[in-house]
Amino acid sequence: MPDGVNVIVSGLSILGHCRQWGFDAGRADAPTLRVRVVGVVATADVWSVPRDVVGDYGDVFQAVQARHRGEKPAVN
Repeated sequence: MPDGVNVIVSGLSILGHCRQWGFDAGRADAPTLRVRVVGVVATADVWSVPRDVVGDYGDVFQAVQARHRGEKPAVN
């Protein structure tokens, strides 16, 4: 998701999970994207990637996870 878009993830996944990654501040005047998940043996991950995170999928994945852990991501 681009910066400035509010995201709401909800739903049910049996033998799986629904997760939202990223740190969007959320603004009242921003558009809202609602993601509803229904799954069996399924995983749904929604990623909010800051503009300053660049690279391939692996780089983005590691940077967002590091931010969730409170670490400062490495600069490429």
